[in-house]
Amino acid sequence: MLLGGFLPLTFADFPGRLACVVFTQGCNLRCGYCHNPQLIDRHAPGGAETPTETRILDFLKTRQGLLDGVVVCGGEPTVQPALIPFLQRLKNLGFLVKLDTNGTNPPVLREALDRGLLDYVAMDVKHDPARYAAIAGVAVDPGVLAASRDLLMSSGVACEFRTTVIPGFHDEAAIEEMARFCRGASRYVLQAFRPKGAFKPAFREYSAPSAEQLQQFERIAGRLVDNVEACC
Repeated sequence: MLLGGFLPLTFADFPGRLACVVFTQGCNLRCGYCHNPQLIDRHAPGGAETPTETRILDFLKTRQGLLDGVVVCGGEPTVQPALIPFLQRLKNLGFLVKLDTNGTNPPVLREALDRGLLDYVAMDVKHDPARYAAIAGVAVDPGVLAASRDLLMSSGVACEFRTTVIPGFHDEAAIEEMARFCRGASRYVLQAFRPKGAFKPAFREYSAPSAEQLQQFERIAGRLVDNVEACC
């Protein structure tokens, strides 16, 4: 596993659970709004501060019975060839596992689900699937995204879909299309974009959504998804 960071404690990233966060190194997208640009490159950063799989597993052995789970995010975890064995090691230690993914690798997602290695999955929905390149920096096959969505919705594993709302990219029509894509989901989260520190300079010129905009988008999405949450 190529790892780029580690957070030993979080109260917010795994709903209802006390967890730590493992950040994998490398991503197959180039999202302009990304706030972890240091994790995009697939080469390990190196250095004494860079976590290793061994160090993380050793840490977790000291937290058995204290932490509930581990959040694996990135970067994009599913581009890691060693992801499945790593998830199995986490489960063998008795931890619940949450995976954060962009949904572009349904075969890996399917394998993790089929093996019972996931307890919660959060999948990003970045735009109307037909317009992904504008925000993701590369073209993405809408059918691949739909395959990941369908896997999650039929898996029986707790999951959510989430969108980072960027005024100027996401208008009411886009929110409606994304909500239609997520129809049937148990949870859809609209989270506010923050311009400071965005990966691409052009995105730093966009404004964060106002509370009123998020509330309006929440109402629109709520026509199609039962449980919509807007986070400022």
